[in-house]
Amino acid sequence: MSNIGTAFPGAAVAAALTALLIACGNPKPQERAPKDEHSQSASAVVHKSPASPQPTLRHDVAPQPLSTEVPKGEIRYCRLEVDGHVHVNGKCEVYPMGDGGYTLNTWTSGKPKNSHFAVVAILNDQTAEASWNADPDDSKAMDRLGVVIQHEGCWTNDRAKICAY
Repeated sequence: MSNIGTAFPGAAVAAALTALLIACGNPKPQERAPKDEHSQSASAVVHKSPASPQPTLRHDVAPQPLSTEVPKGEIRYCRLEVDGHVHVNGKCEVYPMGDGGYTLNTWTSGKPKNSHFAVVAILNDQTAEASWNADPDDSKAMDRLGVVIQHEGCWTNDRAKICAY
């Protein structure tokens, strides 16, 4: 009996798999020819990939920690109108979301007097998806306002007007 499994851990498994492939009438995976585009066979082809260079560790450069900086909200003039009712009109905190979208009327310490807020999530250059908390006691903007477009510095549609100047 061969001692290949004890000399090279994992080699016995590889040898057993190769023997199984040969017993089933399949050549070794690395010896298969690439599938021709005209071939009717649907079997998988395993190719050996060329050796890729190993990454080089640099000991002359200290590793840099990932940024833990949290985007900060800004105080701006805000207006939130929904279905003809003004819910926010005045200074409020606006939290940027990185893609041009934002959350209007956020709070970092305690709930503000006007506790309605809205989220504007950019879809593309001209449109965004807006939602808000219809119930001022809700802490998530789960009530959909729909797709809004930018008009005179605000995001608007037939139901809503969301502004943060």
